[in-house]
Amino acid sequence: MNELPTHCINLKAFRTSLNMRQKDIANKLGVSVTLYNQVETGKINPTYNFLEKLAKAFPDININKLLFDLNIFKLCM
Repeated sequence: MNELPTHCINLKAFRTSLNMRQKDIANKLGVSVTLYNQVETGKINPTYNFLEKLAKAFPDININKLLFDLNIFKLCM
């Protein structure tokens, strides 16, 4: 069984907690929908540039928790 990396689970949970589509988040970050989808589904790892854009677009998000903490609800509070 292939489990998704923590960042994939958390990205999807964060996005859905905001009632946003992948397209909405991608537009907010200034990346393609394809790139965002590949990161969220674990096809590629997020680059520093991607994480920097995420941090700027959502200043309240804790990037360390996004990457390593399975308790996404702390991210969304």
